[in-house]
Amino acid sequence: MTAVSLEECAAYHDIPKINLQKLRYADKIHGRNDRFMEDKVILDFNNPLYNDTTKIYFKALGVAGGNERELARYVAKQTGKNEWSIYMLFRNFKFKNQEFSKRLIEILENYITENCIFANYILDK
Repeated sequence: MTAVSLEECAAYHDIPKINLQKLRYADKIHGRNDRFMEDKVILDFNNPLYNDTTKIYFKALGVAGGNERELARYVAKQTGKNEWSIYMLFRNFKFKNQEFSKRLIEILENYITENCIFANYILDK
């Protein structure tokens, strides 16, 4: 995660700095602390868990032998969501919901530990 100043992030995304300031204020009110660190902002502030989710997804996909359907079925059973919607989430890489991303990371880590004898090595990398 790369944290930069508000000015740098606004220039990078080509948005007004005031939008980031309003977002930081709203996050402070709602108790959300994953996008801003004091006076710095995560460069990918819209989806700060995207990299973590992507990394664990590819590790789990390797354990599943490249079978996205198996992963989708496992996640669907754990979350109670439709298997097809989870499969399309994987296909389109739409990891925008932070609460679901946190849950997805936990579920995929559990999948790796249940299905791989080298789970400690894979999860540490």
